[in-house]
Amino acid sequence: VDGETIVQYNSETRRDEPRAAWMAANLDQQYWDHKTERCQNWQQIFLVNLDTLRKRYNESGGYHTVQAMYGCDLLEDGGIQGFYQDAYDGRDFLTLDKDMLTFTAADAGAEIIKRDREAAGEPERWKHYLENTCIEELRKFVEYGKARLERRGEGKAGTPGDGDGPRAPGLFSWEPESNLLPIVIGVVIAALVVIAAIAGFVFWKSRSGMREKGYKPATAHDGGSSSSGTGSNTAT
Repeated sequence: VDGETIVQYNSETRRDEPRAAWMAANLDQQYWDHKTERCQNWQQIFLVNLDTLRKRYNESGGYHTVQAMYGCDLLEDGGIQGFYQDAYDGRDFLTLDKDMLTFTAADAGAEIIKRDREAAGEPERWKHYLENTCIEELRKFVEYGKARLERRGEGKAGTPGDGDGPRAPGLFSWEPESNLLPIVIGVVIAALVVIAAIAGFVFWKSRSGMREKGYKPATAHDGGSSSSGTGSNTAT
C-alpha cells in the first residue's frame, strides 16, 4: 500500500504473512491461514500454467517467468482506478481494457488465450473485482494503517513514490475472487507476480514500481525465485 510491503508469501516458508505491524494487529490467524491456503494453491497452478506456456512457445528448457500485475487506486478526489496486465519472460502478454471489456493480446499465442478468457466472461469479472472488492479491501487496509500512511505522506506534493499519477492510497490486491479465474499468468501488488520455471514462488505486495513500463524477470538464484500474485485458471 503506497510503497509499503504489507504481506508476503514465498515458496520457502509457504505462508502468507504480514509485513506491516498494523496488518498483523488487525487481522486474526484465521485470515492468514485462509490466505496461505489460497497462495499455496496458486503456486501449484502457476507452475502448471508456466509449463503450458513453455510448450506453447516450443521452449524445452531454460529459465522462464510468468508475471501478472494488477491493482486498484483510490484517488484523492474520490475517483477509482484499476488495471490488470500479464507478461511472459518479461514481454507483454495480455492487458485488460476494463472499459471495453476485452483483453489486448501481444502475439498469436496470447490471442488464443485472449479468446478463451473473453468467452469465459473474465473481463467482466475482473472489472467488478477491481472496482468493488479491490477498492473495499483498499479502504479497509488504509484504515488499518492510517496513522503510518499519513506520516509517510507528509510533505509529498500529491504524487505517489513512483512519480506517476495523483498521490493516493493504492492497494495491489493479491486475491481475486475465486470465480475470476485469472489464467496462465499470474502479482504483486504493486510490483510483479513472477513464477520461475526452475524455482520458487515469492508473493508480495507493495505500491512501488506499479507504473513502471515493462516487466523485469526475477533474477535466478538457488534454482530461481518469483514474486507472485493472481491466478486460478489453467492455460489452454
